[in-house]
Amino acid sequence: MLRATIGPGTERMIYELQRDRAVIDAFSANGVPDYIWAPVPSELILLFLAADRGVHLHGPVGSRSVVETRSPIPDDWLSMIAADDRTEVQARRVRGPHRDDRAGWCTETAEPPPPEACLLDPDAAARWSSLRHRVLQAWRPPPVEHGGERVIVRFRVGSDGSLAERCVLGATSPSAAKTALAALDAVFPVPALAGGAACLARAPVSVRFEIETN
Repeated sequence: MLRATIGPGTERMIYELQRDRAVIDAFSANGVPDYIWAPVPSELILLFLAADRGVHLHGPVGSRSVVETRSPIPDDWLSMIAADDRTEVQARRVRGPHRDDRAGWCTETAEPPPPEACLLDPDAAARWSSLRHRVLQAWRPPPVEHGGERVIVRFRVGSDGSLAERCVLGATSPSAAKTALAALDAVFPVPALAGGAACLARAPVSVRFEIETN
């Protein structure tokens, strides 16, 4: 598979968009795909990682039609993307009989971008580094099996140092998700966000928890 956002993958995406209405419709409905794959000339697969969705189109270029839309992305398609991207998709899922155990989960799946402009301030950068370190240190992960545990948590800090919001964007298990939320609860409240650090209260941020087995 090719990344659809750089190099040859972008060129192929543009080629398809210029020639095929069905590809344009898939683009409009789902946004920019992360990966594009044409195993044979008559087949095209687009992967949208944040939505955990794959769109399969069939037919000659210029006359393609959607055969199926699959969510979550099938493992055989997922296995062909970069390992880091695959890990992130898998961290957003809860497997097995616990799929509906989603108390404390976010309603959306997109991870907030780092507050880069805010972190240009030395006070904000120092407070964020300290806060992130404390949260990660407070995590008490569940017993690790099957390669490890990963959790992505979205949260917002109130200007008074309270935990204004927290929810899970993705986790490899319900128990990992619960322990990550417990880590946030254990750290807050923190001192009020004063001076240059006040900008940290303006937007949601995220922390990734990861532990691997040998």
